[in-house]
Amino acid sequence: MKPKSDNLFHFTKNIDFLKSILTKGIMPRYCLEDSHWVDIDSKFLAYPMICFCDIPISRIAEHTDFYGQYGVGLTKNWGLTNKLTPVIYAPPGSAATRIADFLFQINYEGHPDEDQKRDELSDQIYDLISLIKPVSGQMRIGNKVIEKDFYQENEWRYIPQK
Repeated sequence: MKPKSDNLFHFTKNIDFLKSILTKGIMPRYCLEDSHWVDIDSKFLAYPMICFCDIPISRIAEHTDFYGQYGVGLTKNWGLTNKLTPVIYAPPGSAATRIADFLFQINYEGHPDEDQKRDELSDQIYDLISLIKPVSGQMRIGNKVIEKDFYQENEWRYIPQK
C-alpha cells in the first residue's frame, strides 16, 4: 500500500461549500492556524488558503469524520500546476521554525530600514510561515480549541500570492 495518494482531496462538512467549489471553483478562505511556534502574542494566525490532503483512501474515514463527508478529489498534477504545496511539518525548535521565527522577528523589529525591502521581506516571510505547521498543536473548531496531530493529515495548501 502506498503511503500517499496520487490525488489531492478537499473535504467539508457543508454541502454548500462543495456546491460552490463545483460551480465557482476553488476559493481560499481565512483559516486559523496554530502559531505557538512563532514568538508572537497570538496563539493563532489566519491565512487565506484552501487545504487538501493526499492521505490514502484506506485512511480517509478518520479524516472525513473530522473535516466532513463532502469532498472533491483532484490529481496531484493538477495541484502542482496550480501551485499547491505540501506543508512543512516542523516540531518546536526545528530549523524551519527557528529560521521562520528569526525572519519574522527581524521584519517586525524594524529591519531592514528601506520600506521596499521590508515589504518584499514581509511577502516572503508570509509565504514561508503560511506553509509551516506544527507536527501537533491546537485547532479552533467553532468556540472550542482541540489538540490535533497535524502530521497525520498529509496537508497541501493553496495560498494565493499577493
